Amino acid sequence: MVRKLLFLLLFSCSLSLFAQEADTLLYNRVGFNTLVFKQSQKLSHNELVKLYSFDKKTLRKYKVGRIMLPVSPVFAIAGTALAVDGLVGVDRTAQIDGINYDYVERSLPKLLLGLALVVTGGSFMEGSNDFKATAAKRYNEHIKKMNASTKTTFSPKLGITKSGNVAFRLEF
Repeated sequence: MVRKLLFLLLFSCSLSLFAQEADTLLYNRVGFNTLVFKQSQKLSHNELVKLYSFDKKTLRKYKVGRIMLPVSPVFAIAGTALAVDGLVGVDRTAQIDGINYDYVERSLPKLLLGLALVVTGGSFMEGSNDFKATAAKRYNEHIKKMNASTKTTFSPKLGITKSGNVAFRLEF
């Protein structure tokens, strides 16, 4: 019985964690990309541009994030190719005292530059997803501010309580 109650409590708490207000955006990292949803519907690029047009900074963050995502695999692939080329090296032959010695000349600068490009590609991918998530967060903050500023309604109630007293109740 206790297990069932704990399960129901945990299940109800987890449902509230995934609750989404009507106007807010929900962003979800899927693979290498960040998808943005509104009321369980994936939003297209044009819809997001319209939503983010309230603030130039938010729109710029979204656009920069969108540009950085396709660039990141190019950097990562080029860096991998350059690092492999640096590791494979070039076959050389040296003649010392009339004897030929075969060796492989490896390029440390190519290897280091390739590793730097791979790290840069990964950073671009992470930065792209962070920019998209930040734009969605800024939009949600904007919506919350708009909703908070429009919630100035209150309901006054005047009546008699159960004990026979007169009461005035004001709810915001």
